[in-house]
Amino acid sequence: MTDSHISRSTSDVEEAEMMLTLYHHRGAVCAQKVRLALAEKRLEWRGVEVDFNNPTFMAMYRRELNPQGVVPTLLVGAAPLVESNVILQWLEESFPAVRLIPADPIDRARMRVWLSQVDIDIHTAINALSFAIVFRHSFLAMAKERLEATYDGIVGAEKRWRRRELVEKGLDSPLVGFAVERFVRLFADMERSLGNHAYLMGGDYTLADLALTPYIERLIALGYGPIVAQYPGLTHWWGLIVSRANYRQAILDWGGAAIRAEMEPAVEQAWGRISDMIRESKI
Repeated sequence: MTDSHISRSTSDVEEAEMMLTLYHHRGAVCAQKVRLALAEKRLEWRGVEVDFNNPTFMAMYRRELNPQGVVPTLLVGAAPLVESNVILQWLEESFPAVRLIPADPIDRARMRVWLSQVDIDIHTAINALSFAIVFRHSFLAMAKERLEATYDGIVGAEKRWRRRELVEKGLDSPLVGFAVERFVRLFADMERSLGNHAYLMGGDYTLADLALTPYIERLIALGYGPIVAQYPGLTHWWGLIVSRANYRQAILDWGGAAIRAEMEPAVEQAWGRISDMIRESKI
């Protein structure tokens, strides 16, 4: 599926080798992250939504663009870039007119700690909650042959194991408990960092705020809204985030409200167990 999404640009990107094409999926947190950066920097880009259910497309996508078969991939001319945090930093280096990193080197290092946490375990934790609560149901509805083929298509033995574990055990998997505790800790860390500041690094919106936005968005979709409301600094921060133009352009304009609504029945069914885990968390 191909779409066109053009934002006003602060840069004149005329050379064909700098044409930006984003292979993405509207609800994927890592794709949302890159769309947020493109919108914040007011860059022009062409979008191709990845159809994970199309074997022919996926074979081409893995072969030519992204061997892992995941989103996003940013095609810069003919050069594919993968890994969302890497793409964010490439965009920052290539289009610095709208700066999303602090000027001070110490603050830049602290900002990168937030980004590294996403790669280390925050993304894995959101994946665990999302599959255990919502996405597993579509897997369980598959015929056995198709389900096994879907598992076989996942690159990496650990990822295959995690997916099977979450689909088969759901909320009974210990991976869910680990994820719940991780987000209790994340909320506490964010609350401390925000203090009297508008954003995580102080008064300015940076890649730290941008990179965490899709994860808080997903957590709220998974029923965490009342939990977020218990943290005054985090609540204020989230109010600022959702009022930004890039949130509307990157998330709401790509079906954010519909995605939440689609998740709601499964979330309602699971939330009693999740809220018990949050109360019992030792963090």
